[in-house]
This record gives sequence, structure tokens and C-alpha cells, in this order.
Amino acid sequence: MIHFFRLERMFTPAILHWLYWLAIGLCIVASIYLFSFGTVIPVLTGLLILIVGPILFRVFSELILAVFYMLESLNDRQ
Repeated sequence: MIHFFRLERMFTPAILHWLYWLAIGLCIVASIYLFSFGTVIPVLTGLLILIVGPILFRVFSELILAVFYMLESLNDRQ
């Protein structure tokens, strides 16, 4: 708790992990919703969201986390 008030530890990476799993869940819900239409275009779009969506969210999450880990590494040197 003391680390929180002294700003020695960042909690944004932990929040980012939760947002990543929320985004995965939203991709699944959106693809199920599109699958329910039953026609070709929504089903293909749902399949695209189901496959590409989590990959894109993972890449963006890792890019943001890399910045935070670099900042922590620089702070550890000082």
C-alpha cells in the first residue's frame, strides 16, 4: 500500500492485463452475435473478429507493456 502512495510501483500494467482479457471476451461475444445472423458476410466477419481480434489486442497490449517495462528498467538503474 505504501508503494501505491509513493508512486514507486505502477498499476497500469495490471489494469492492462484485465483490459486484454475483457477485449478477448468482447471479441468472442461479437463473433457469436455475428454468427447468429447465419448469412455469409456476417459469419465471415465474425470469424475474422474471432481470429484477428485477439491477435491485434495482444500486439497492442505488448507494445504498451514494453514501454512500461522499459521505464521500470530505467528506474531500477538509478
